[in-house]
Amino acid sequence: MGRTTGMRDASAQPRVSIVICAYNAGPLLRAAVDSALAQTWSNLEVLVVDDGSTDGCTDHLAERMGDPRLRLLRQANTGKAGALNLALRELTGAYYALLDADDLCHPERVARQMECFDAHPELAGVFCGFELLIHEHRLAPRFAERSIAQCRADIANFRMPGHDPTAMYRMDAVRGFTYTEELRIGEGLDYILRVGEQLPLMVCGGVLYSYRVNLEGLTKSDPRFRDEQVRRALTLACTRRGVPLEAGPRLLHVPPPTSFTPRDRDNNLAAHFIESVVDLRRAGRWGAALRTALQCARMHPCTPHYLKPLVLSLVPLRLLPWLRRTSEANR
Repeated sequence: MGRTTGMRDASAQPRVSIVICAYNAGPLLRAAVDSALAQTWSNLEVLVVDDGSTDGCTDHLAERMGDPRLRLLRQANTGKAGALNLALRELTGAYYALLDADDLCHPERVARQMECFDAHPELAGVFCGFELLIHEHRLAPRFAERSIAQCRADIANFRMPGHDPTAMYRMDAVRGFTYTEELRIGEGLDYILRVGEQLPLMVCGGVLYSYRVNLEGLTKSDPRFRDEQVRRALTLACTRRGVPLEAGPRLLHVPPPTSFTPRDRDNNLAAHFIESVVDLRRAGRWGAALRTALQCARMHPCTPHYLKPLVLSLVPLRLLPWLRRTSEANR
């Protein structure tokens, strides 16, 4: 596909709304908004929903409020799903893209995802590749494209085809879908599964999004609530599909853990590094794959799960599919 989409005259472009839900995002909100406003796509609306913040994070946007593309909505705190539903009622775009309030978009993100919609008009949603942002360092890129068929298989296996905040949706396809406000965490998983059960999705190639990870915060977190909410989202999916829980995802038929490993606390961050190493190896970037694997190993050098990327960076390329299947079966 060509790279001219973002350069078209704004009057010929469909409007894209970038939705940022903010709750006590601090000064990082300004950087997220700046990255949204810096898109090469001209016909843009950046819609910030302040979900009852108490830290004055939206004060950091004062210098940007004169930009006619930026809109700020406020509501009492209801959770991210409620903020997203407010955005769905208020946005003016023919498409909407998500951006977490502490993350960053690359300048061509919207244009590249719109190229996918142009090439595949049947699509309801397009994800993009992304990297981790840890201590302001960009690490572990995941950039492989995933086809409509591959995404359909992911949905059938109760998996998100892409990282939920990288998604962009076509409004006339998803207008009947809203976010489940009973889910305080996992609303993205629930939404993607419901959309993907009915409509085609894909992942466009290339790194177009930076996902911020606060390792210090993760080490202090208690994953019980996240685990419970994800179980709830998967239970809803099983009920919709008529699948008995014991035949559903593995998470639903194993008891909740009574103690938590680093893997539990960081929401299996090592799995992202595994996928990044596989992408880099297949792209012939062995040195980058090794560096990425070492970055993962440094997080918990005595925990075998965090050493798996290192194994994948060193084994012959022909063994990667088998090792990857084995790793996925053990998640």
